[in-house]
Amino acid sequence: MKMKLFHSTRSPFVRKAVVAAHESGQISDVEIVTGDPHGVDQALLEANALSKIPALITEDGVALPESDLICLYLDERSGGGILIPVAGPARWRTFRLQALADGFMEAAVDRRSEALRPDGERSNTTLARLMDRMLRCLDALEAETALLGNPRNLGSIATAVACSYADFRYPDLDWRTARPGLAAFFAEYDLRPSMQATRLFE
Repeated sequence: MKMKLFHSTRSPFVRKAVVAAHESGQISDVEIVTGDPHGVDQALLEANALSKIPALITEDGVALPESDLICLYLDERSGGGILIPVAGPARWRTFRLQALADGFMEAAVDRRSEALRPDGERSNTTLARLMDRMLRCLDALEAETALLGNPRNLGSIATAVACSYADFRYPDLDWRTARPGLAAFFAEYDLRPSMQATRLFE
């Protein structure tokens, strides 16, 4: 039985998990199915009581919510050390990069949701606060570009997906100008087959 990954299009967190499956050589073992996090999707709820995507059901029937858990599972399933270093400072640097990239994506998704609220309900203060958080995360990733050398590393994967989501949802952000290291990293990483194969999830 294949692993079952619940997705919806345009989710950066789904894309992170799918790119990780590609980069760890496991994409052929994953069945990608649609899940509706905004409705009452019973199959998705059984996989993730939070009704959030992505969610993964392993071959053994274990339901894993959240992209970080899914990526941990994929790394262990691949033998360990493929996506995440097994131990030592490199392991924690990888988790730090992932956390910064995830922080950007969370703020970017939340900001879009706030921007789509009706007039009178939308908070300019909240929009500004979330944009500040997005920019701080990008600045922190720029400072860490020396750690982004291994394309199969989860920190590199999450960072590339975050940059792509910035382009997709915030085309006027101009994040590259003040972050040349991050821009150079993404220009190269975005050409990888794993990124090309996951355009659906932008």
